[in-house]
Amino acid sequence: MNKIRLQTGFTSIPRPCSFFDRLRTALGLPKRSGFTLIELLVVIAVIGLLASVIMVSLNSARAKARDARRKADTKQLGTALELFYDANNYYPYTGLPDGNSAAMSYLTTYLTPAYLAKIPDDPTCPTVCYSYVQLGSGKDYALYVPLQDNQNPCVIRTPGATAVWAGVPGCN
Repeated sequence: MNKIRLQTGFTSIPRPCSFFDRLRTALGLPKRSGFTLIELLVVIAVIGLLASVIMVSLNSARAKARDARRKADTKQLGTALELFYDANNYYPYTGLPDGNSAAMSYLTTYLTPAYLAKIPDDPTCPTVCYSYVQLGSGKDYALYVPLQDNQNPCVIRTPGATAVWAGVPGCN
């Protein structure tokens, strides 16, 4: 074992020396000053773990952002429908079965450009789309908005349209 001399006296402490260090010294090779393969693999594993955690949280943030946009779009549509009702004394009629998502395209005729610049599109349509229905001879309406997980949809509706999509909470 090699010994190192301390500056304060003649006491020496053993210096750890691996087989490879002794082999390098015997062959006259310079002392190694780098990372071992194990150290590099551990660092790569930690970076991979952190990246996966960040990606999962980023995906949930994107889903929340899409839901926020859906709710804002729904409120915008609700305001445009109310403005249309104030001007015409009825809500737009689509001629389609109740809750048909294709009814949204018919709203373009009634609401644009006077009340809306354009009918908002769902961020993930055609997978998930808004649905509109006019009820009570044009005196009521309901607008259905499926949220990201499809487990918690919300509805904007007039008080007379409570039976449509019953049990679905309002969009807040």
